[in-house]
Formats: sequence, structure tokens, C-alpha cells
Amino acid sequence: MRLCRCFGSCETGRFFMFWVFVLFIIISSFMVLNMLIGVLCEQVSITAAEEGDKLVVGKVTEQMTQVYQAVDTNGNGMISEREFRRMSAETDAQAALLSLGVEPKHFWALQDVLFVNASDGQLRELEFTEFIRLVCHMRPGTAANVLDIAQLRRQLRDSEARIVTSLRDLYAIVRHPESSWEHESGD
Repeated sequence: MRLCRCFGSCETGRFFMFWVFVLFIIISSFMVLNMLIGVLCEQVSITAAEEGDKLVVGKVTEQMTQVYQAVDTNGNGMISEREFRRMSAETDAQAALLSLGVEPKHFWALQDVLFVNASDGQLRELEFTEFIRLVCHMRPGTAANVLDIAQLRRQLRDSEARIVTSLRDLYAIVRHPESSWEHESGD
């Protein structure tokens, strides 16, 4: 009877609306609960994918460490382009990189990107941890982000500057061949 006081009188229309309101609250509660479960499931699946990825990277690092120790002839802890080529020939390294999605046909592209210094175009050596980080970042399944695009733009500008400088030097040699010969013979 206390419910009747809330609605003024126990008229059929008002009492019916009360039960509609209760039904609305129950359905809304289930919808919110359903959304929360959906968000939780999505978060669990993202975390599981990240953890699986970390597990694969850890296993690859372990396998590549064993291969690297076998091919590191100078023992400096750095990977050179030559050592990478030797590592690429090892079946264990190929299997490890394949588990990351890096196929043998990608090795040459990796070699060109990893061991050429973007600022001056010279060959460089990488620390092993940096090498693993770059290989994992540059694997085919990884999406590019804004920082990757910014790095690409910088590399393109640096390459363009080197090409322009080389073309100017070449133009100077073609334009005044005798001065370039005198300069070289004077050294």
C-alpha cells in the first residue's frame, strides 16, 4: 500500500506505468552489464595478443642470441652487415625471423634499412638489443605510425641533400674539368 501513496492513488494506469518503469530499469541494468562485459572481453583479448607477441619476441631473441654468438667473430657485441648476412644464412635464424613474419625474401630489405646510417648513408653496426628492437618494429605485420612517417621524411630529406651535393660536385667537375684535375694532382 505504500507504493500506492507514492503514486497518489492506485489507479490502473499509474500502477501499469510503475511496472513499465521497473522493467525499464531492469533492462537498462542488463544493457549496462552487457556493455561492461564487452569492454572487459575486448581488453582481455588485447592483453592476450600483447602477451603472445611478447612471448614470440622473447623466444626469437633467445634463438637469435644463440645464432649471433656463433657468427660474432670479432666479439664486439655489435652486428655488422656482414654478420647479418651470415646470420641470415643460418636455418635457426631464418626460422626465428619467420616466426616474427619476416620471410627470407625480406632479409635484403632489412639489411638495406638496418645497416645504412640515415644521416650520411654510411654503413653502421648495431647493438644486438637495438637490432632485435628494429627487426621487431619493421616486421611486415606492424602498422606504421606518425613517428615512422616523420623518420621516413627525415631520411628522404637527408638522401635528397646528399644527392644534390653529389650532383653539384659532378656539375663542377663537368663544367671545369681542368680545375678538378689540378686539385687532385696537388694533393
